[in-house]
Parts: sequence; structure tokens; C-alpha cells
Amino acid sequence: MQFVAQVQVPAPPDEVFDYCVTAEGFRTQFPFAVRWLEGPQTWRGGDVIDFRYRVAGLWMRHRASIVTYERGRCFVDEMTQGIYRSFRHAHHFTACDGGTCVRDQIDFTLGFGRLADRLIGLPTLARTFGKRHAALLAHFSRGSGA
Repeated sequence: MQFVAQVQVPAPPDEVFDYCVTAEGFRTQFPFAVRWLEGPQTWRGGDVIDFRYRVAGLWMRHRASIVTYERGRCFVDEMTQGIYRSFRHAHHFTACDGGTCVRDQIDFTLGFGRLADRLIGLPTLARTFGKRHAALLAHFSRGSGA
């Protein structure tokens, strides 16, 4: 199944990209409590990021590898351990209207069939990325990204 979400951020692509490939940038955007287990503070191709996040009182693990990295343009992480059977997240950054269009494309399956992906996965990702994009927009709108 595929989920796509996009937000326009009032900052240049390199600045938004550089923020999004940091553990701190990730933590401020992620809508759940996070415990970092492994990974550098700034990511590059080949890096592994490993964290736990808390949802409804339960800690879930997510471990992923950065499989594509084009500074200022895109990076792709693929989950190697977590609650999804497969999860591939492409982050794209393009200049638009004096800022940056951030486009997230997630190809995923929970592993319980298309109905579960549609009824559970898609709404969960929509809520998660709605919150993530709002946090990203707030960060750059208040000028803290400058």
C-alpha cells in the first residue's frame, strides 16, 4: 500500500533537508515519545537509525537503514525491524514558491492484508504525518530554522 503526504515549508530546501536528517529534527517532528537506541546525530547514506516510540502506553521499536541519500534533494529509509512487515519511506525536498515542498511517500504493509493496510495503516499514517508536517511547518514558520 502507498501513502503520500506533502507540506510547503517557508525555508530553502538545503535548510529543511539538513534539519530532517538529524536526530533532533526527527524527535521534534515525531508525534510520539522517542527513545534513541542507536544511530548518529546526523544521518548519511548507509547509516542505521534505531529508536523506540511510545503509543498508547506501549513502546514500539523501529530500526531502519538509510538506503538513498542525495543531500538537499531526498533520502530514503527502509525499516529492518518494527511493527510493519515492510516500510519504505522516501523523503523528497523540492524548491517551490520561495520555500520547500516536502513530500513523504511511504510504501508499506502491516502484513495482515490490504484491508488492514487500508483500515489501520492509512489512517494511522495520515494522523502521524499530519502531526509531523504541522511540527515541521511550525519550526520553520517561527524562524527557528534560520
